[in-house]
Amino acid sequence: RIEVMRAAKVHLQDLAKRGLGSATKGQVRWMQGLRHVDEGQLDKLHRALLALSTEILAATTVAREAELRADARRGIEAVVASFRSADFQARCALAPPEGLA
Repeated sequence: RIEVMRAAKVHLQDLAKRGLGSATKGQVRWMQGLRHVDEGQLDKLHRALLALSTEILAATTVAREAELRADARRGIEAVVASFRSADFQARCALAPPEGLA
């Protein structure tokens, strides 16, 4: 916000140096509109925007955490199911061939 206002003021000074005679109607209207800029209100709005952005980020992080936790749980359950499967249990029950162990 500070950078935007600084750039606006620099641009305003550049226009003023060139003279109002060379400014377009749009530029003059823009210069006149700068009188109505309430920097205090802009600061409040900027802080509110940052707070809301942080809130959204935190909410998505919490949601993503729950999603990742559920994915991890499903992965672990799949591993446990594989270990408990009759096929795996049958392969584990066989003794290894002589000389392999």
